[in-house]
Amino acid sequence: MDNVKYLLILLLVIALPVAGSVLKRMANAKGDELGRRRLANRTVQALEQLAVSLDVAADPAAAARLVTEVADTMKKWRRAGELEWHREVLYPADIVVRLDPTETGCRLAVVRTHESVTVPQGVRDWERFRDAVAAAATTHGVATATTASHPMVRVPRQEPAGIGQSDHLWVRADA
Repeated sequence: MDNVKYLLILLLVIALPVAGSVLKRMANAKGDELGRRRLANRTVQALEQLAVSLDVAADPAAAARLVTEVADTMKKWRRAGELEWHREVLYPADIVVRLDPTETGCRLAVVRTHESVTVPQGVRDWERFRDAVAAAATTHGVATATTASHPMVRVPRQEPAGIGQSDHLWVRADA
């Protein structure tokens, strides 16, 4: 009987650490899997939102004036060129939008954004900016419509990454 007690105690002393490490590995693997799945879902959702563009029924000069008017009233949006604007979140040009001429006017779309943990950033900023431009266009009597733009692709950053920046960017596939 004493031998059985000692054998049981010895078995528990050996089996508990092994079982604990096996269970810990299984829990970590499941957590990693769930994290990857959640990250993939966030990436897909962000890319879908960033691919929504705004068609403005106006010539490029009038549309540029309209977008500049909105950018001047919004925090951290700056004109970056004749038909480009960017928003400085942490660094200059974290989000870049551009007006491209179309058959019916112009299309305002995101052409570049930064990433964090492989997820494109700036979705809320783009939605607010796009909605503000659409509202301003409506007050000026200019028709607008949201449409699907070109998808975004992940590319290596050409310039050296700053502190806290990823080595990759998301750019419009046709840019």
